[in-house]
Amino acid sequence: GVTTVRAIISLRPRLAAIADAVGGNRRLVIDVGTDHGYLPIYLVQSGLAERAIASDIAVKPLKRAEAAIAEQGCADRIALHLGNGLSGLEDSGADCVVIAGMGGEMIADILENAPFVRQRQIDLVLQPMTRAEVLRRYLAEHGFAVTSEHLVSDDKLYQILSVRYDGIRRSISPFLAAVGEGNLVNRSVLLPIHLARLRQIYLTRLEGKRRAGIDASEEVEILSGIAEAEKEICHDGR
Repeated sequence: GVTTVRAIISLRPRLAAIADAVGGNRRLVIDVGTDHGYLPIYLVQSGLAERAIASDIAVKPLKRAEAAIAEQGCADRIALHLGNGLSGLEDSGADCVVIAGMGGEMIADILENAPFVRQRQIDLVLQPMTRAEVLRRYLAEHGFAVTSEHLVSDDKLYQILSVRYDGIRRSISPFLAAVGEGNLVNRSVLLPIHLARLRQIYLTRLEGKRRAGIDASEEVEILSGIAEAEKEICHDGR
């Protein structure tokens, strides 16, 4: 008989960058909020992970994932899990957890409710859609180290954080919580776009607070940090 070789599923830039952050040699990756299941499919097809769990809080996306996983011939290596965040996955034996495509507050909440991720051998790949500063503050204050950060452009700009628990509580400035130290260090070509976008967000927040007569010193501090960083980039001629 003829064996047909199935092409590896192709990922959009955001998911491809998340897969890069997962790295390789993974025993088991949990993908929280899996949606279509494309990331776990790619991870097992490309040999980056032996097995994966596609998890979602809603039945509909999980059904979509189930169909895609079956169609790609990966049902033997990807388990489906219906549940909230990481609940029920404590004993999965995962060495990597991806939480992508949701707000920073929600990601922090999922981590708070999953004490098992504080075991040192679990790597986390986090991609907040909004309020990344809330997530970074949570990570710093609760003993999680951000080992690297990446910006990726896919219709809009996304931030990807590689994180591991080390038990060291850190203090983080409002500016670094907003921008991400890793993003400043990397000097990605996307950094100016990232800074410009944040400037708009914090200008809007500043105006809102001032109109409401609320103290806006944090926004002022962040905006001055952004201005400094932008000046530095111009100075480097990039």
